[in-house]
Amino acid sequence: MRIVSGVNDECCYSVTKTMDGGFAIVGQTTSFGAGYNDIFIEKFDSSGYVEWGKVVGGTSGDAGFSIIQTSDNGYAVAGYTGSYGVGLSDIALIKFDSLGNIEWAKTIGGPDREEPVSIIQTSDGGYAVIGWTESFGAGWMDFLILKVDSTGSLQWARTI
Repeated sequence: MRIVSGVNDECCYSVTKTMDGGFAIVGQTTSFGAGYNDIFIEKFDSSGYVEWGKVVGGTSGDAGFSIIQTSDNGYAVAGYTGSYGVGLSDIALIKFDSLGNIEWAKTIGGPDREEPVSIIQTSDGGYAVIGWTESFGAGWMDFLILKVDSTGSLQWARTI
């Protein structure tokens, strides 16, 4: 599947080098998927050829903003979803295996909007995510940092 050359709009937000010398990208597509925007992830080999691509999303807007390769050779993506969750847009965390199959997907958010900016894997195999929130904190938009375990379950969240 090659989705970077669809007939509508595609936008890439993050790239990561992979352990095999290739790279993986994440962003959003309006050419493929179920909704207005959907999260896409593509894996390229070291020569720039697409090995596989996946589209994830629902009928509303969804986008992937940050991607990392995980210690088990899979991929973790942080993005937002307007299709799932409880708010206008919630943080979407998706864990893929090395072939792009979804291992788990979680949403985190409140009644308004939350969006991530970056994700990292922590030494315990979990993930830390930074972003912003309109649902929690003291102001209209507040800095948000959260920690999830290796299965995507929320361990804690803080606002500044």
